[in-house]
Amino acid sequence: GDDQLAGYHTYIDNDGERRFEFTKKLHRRFPENFGIGVNHVTERMPDVIAVGRQFFEGVNYRGIGNLEFKYDARHDAWKIIECNPRFTAIQELILRSGLDTGSLVYAEATGGTVTLPDRFREQLQLIHIKKDFQAYRALSRQGRLSFGQWIASVPIAHVRPYFSWSDPKPGTHRFMKNMGKFFQRRVSK
Repeated sequence: GDDQLAGYHTYIDNDGERRFEFTKKLHRRFPENFGIGVNHVTERMPDVIAVGRQFFEGVNYRGIGNLEFKYDARHDAWKIIECNPRFTAIQELILRSGLDTGSLVYAEATGGTVTLPDRFREQLQLIHIKKDFQAYRALSRQGRLSFGQWIASVPIAHVRPYFSWSDPKPGTHRFMKNMGKFFQRRVSK
């Protein structure tokens, strides 16, 4: 299931030094087994870190990188399903967990220095609330997730992928765009 997915993020500088390592688990995607991750949680996962290190060292990689994994119970192993040499959609979660990776990469490119902490904040969730609710509804129809279980998995304080009080324009723009589409559908009916 989708709860068997995990991610590893790192930055390896020009000297081959890993400047940070970050891992997270996925609780849900929508649509299930296919769509985007809609409920992620930060968690230090040593077994995922080990496989991520092995991969990036094996290809002599430099720069920002992300690996997505799915756990294969048949072989008791994490299998790589995707590799991204870029920032990903959960960048806000990484930042809010205490790792300002954007500043690190910028400093590296411009000759500056940034030191990140060795640890990141765990059990912090990024939720696409509308899509996560749709995922809950689909799982509920199959009898696999009750409303109480869903509510318990959505903390009051969580990271929103498109909105931040310190920079509200992108989230406000997205909201207004979605509202325009909503009203356009209403008018065309």
